Amino acid sequence: MFFPDPRRARTVSVRGRRARFAADLAGHPERYRAGGPPRLPFPDRHFDRVLSSQLLFSYADRLDPGFHRAAPRELLRVADGEVRVFPLVPMGLPDEYPELAWLRGRLADDGITTRLVDVA
Repeated sequence: MFFPDPRRARTVSVRGRRARFAADLAGHPERYRAGGPPRLPFPDRHFDRVLSSQLLFSYADRLDPGFHRAAPRELLRVADGEVRVFPLVPMGLPDEYPELAWLRGRLADDGITTRLVDVA
């Protein structure tokens, strides 16, 4: 499918994900648990890999730097392997989260190694 611009692609993508989520939730409510960072309702190292999509940096205008520092730490707590976070671009902005260098520095201070990986 061709999209004339990134905004239109995002709108169609978000609508499709919402519809699939709503259908799956209605059909399989046992698959879901309410919760969110900075405190997740799972024990330590519960998941092999943790993926955070469309939350941490998408809403940078509503989530403060303290949240952005606490959330990855909590994601790491419940992961037995790696944590992946995307996108690094706040909604409505063309560039990555403006405090990303600061955040990566604070996580490094906490002994957490991060790396940026370009993906298609």
